[in-house]
Order: sequence, then C-alpha cells, then structure tokens
Amino acid sequence: MKSALLLTNLGTPEAPTAEAVGPYLKEFLSDPFVLTMPTPIRWALVNLLIVPRRSSASAENYKKIWTDRGSPLLFNTQDLYNALRNQLQGQIDVYLGMRYGKPSLESQIDSILQTSVEEIILLPLYPQYAESTVRTTGEKVKELLSSKGSQLKLKVIDRFYAEEEYLEAKSQLIEESLRTFKADHLLFSYHGVPVSHVKKTDPTKNHCDKLPQCCEKACDANYNCYRFHCEETTRGLLRHFSWETERASTSFQSRLGPSRWLEPSTENRIEELAKSGVKNLAVVCPAFTADCLETIEEIGQEGRETFLNHGGKDYLMIPCLNSHPRWVKAIENWVSDDFSMGHYVDF
Repeated sequence: MKSALLLTNLGTPEAPTAEAVGPYLKEFLSDPFVLTMPTPIRWALVNLLIVPRRSSASAENYKKIWTDRGSPLLFNTQDLYNALRNQLQGQIDVYLGMRYGKPSLESQIDSILQTSVEEIILLPLYPQYAESTVRTTGEKVKELLSSKGSQLKLKVIDRFYAEEEYLEAKSQLIEESLRTFKADHLLFSYHGVPVSHVKKTDPTKNHCDKLPQCCEKACDANYNCYRFHCEETTRGLLRHFSWETERASTSFQSRLGPSRWLEPSTENRIEELAKSGVKNLAVVCPAFTADCLETIEEIGQEGRETFLNHGGKDYLMIPCLNSHPRWVKAIENWVSDDFSMGHYVDF
C-alpha cells in the first residue's frame, strides 16, 4: 500500500509582531479542544480579552527567540521533515502541516490528494496523548478528508512516549548534554494542561485525581491520561541512562488562566530547587520534540533567570530532539512496512 507521512506540529506566528501573533492566538484559542467551554463564552474570552491583551506581550517574547531562519518551532520541524524526506526517498512521500498557522493542514491534505497514495500516516509530533494536541489534530484531518470526499485510509500514531526508539533517542540526547554539564538535579518539565482535561479522559470518572498515586501504574482509566503519560516518560527515560531517581523530578509549565492546572509548576519547582541548595540544574522538556517559544524562552531564558536569582549557580536547558539522527531513524522505523505503529481511524 502506497503511503504518505504527514508530520504535524502546533504552529507558530509568521512574524514576531502583534499583528501576526493576534490571528495565530485567535485560531489556536478558538479550538474547543484547547479552551473547553461553551462557544459564546470562548468567543468572548478569546476575542475581547485574551487576544487584545496578550498579542503584544507574546510578540515581545517571540522577538527574543526569532532568528534569521524565522520561528524555531517551524525551522526545527522543517529540518526533521527534510531529513525524513532524504531517508524515505522512494518509499514514502513526506508532508508537513501545522495545526494552526502555515503550512496549513488543508494545504497538505490537498497536495496529498493530488497523488496516488492509498493511506495517510498521521504523526502529530507530541510524545504524550492530549486532546488539546493529538486529538484536535486527528479530528481536523478527519474533517478535511471527509469534506473533500476522500476515500484514503488514515492511520494515526497518537502517542509514542513508551516506544523504545523514542526513549533511546531522547536519553542519548540527555546523556550527550550532561557529559559537559555536572548537574546536581535533572528536572523533567512538561507542558501543562488544566486538571479538567485529564479528568475528562478517565472513562470510569473514579480514578483520575481521586485515587492516591493514580498515575503510578497503567490501567484502563489512565490509558489516555496526559499526566500518566508524562510520569511514565520520566520513568522510562530514567531507566535508559544512569541517573539517580532522587536527583530527578517532574513539573509542568506554560499555565494560562485561573483554572486548576497540573502541578507542581515548573517555575515554582525551579525556585524551590535553587533555595534547597541545588547549584547546577539541568532541565529537559520531553513533551516537545522541536525547540520553540516554550523551551527556548520560557525554560532556557526565564527558567535560568529564576534559578540564578534564587541562589543557583549554573543552569542548562537540554535541547529537544529536533532533527537528531536517532530521532529521524526512529520515525523511519515506525512508518516502515514491517512496523506496526499507529491505528486506523474510522470515519
């Protein structure tokens, strides 16, 4: 069966300006999988409050990380795309679309439909499943294919946090970074989500956030639980390289709004570690596969400032996988004919 690989990531503004950031924020925050509230309330919140207030401040943050190549999230993902095109040449055609912004998912679906492929392998570049990242991407692709009358099969790789190829690639990158940095503590910082998002994925409604240590062991109730996936990622990575669990911890970053979010917060955890006597802190962000605003500015710049201002001595943000050769090889294996990654989606 002839396949097309569609890589997807979150997206980015086209420029570090309020005029470009505003429409991007509006598209992103208007997604009901991101802000889960009645449509009229979401519309008013996004259009009358968040976008007018945050566009300029967000643009200033983007200016801190923008390069001659543009947005890091876009060019780091493009580097991965180009590496995979070279690796898979003659086997599978590779496409790249963003859930919000450009290149749009629709433009990539249109390009695929002009070819003779029989199935799309959709790979959202998020190791852990969450409705606000993976599900919204899958639903959008399904909607586009259906609206265009397509008969293509759709296979989705909707999580890979426990896959050996991912863990080996990520752990190798961590080990490479720690060879030249003598860390006292290793902090695993994941993108945060509201607690309501993870509770929604518990089909029993009696497990998530109700039982002590609900994320300790795998079960049907936490199969789609983002927090369990994050905790399991930390455990899996620590098994792959020599590091004492007592000198590692997990936290959650990038909060937005007053609702209750997953804890502990990364900002608070960094401050606590500095005050507790940790002098050399390394932070890794396993929820991201491409370096972006949340890793470079929030963790690399703001996190460093917080740590040093509270007594820390040295600080390292470990980069994302980006286009690391082991990461490219992992994806190549996943989409090969003899590898059973992903599942087919019913329309």
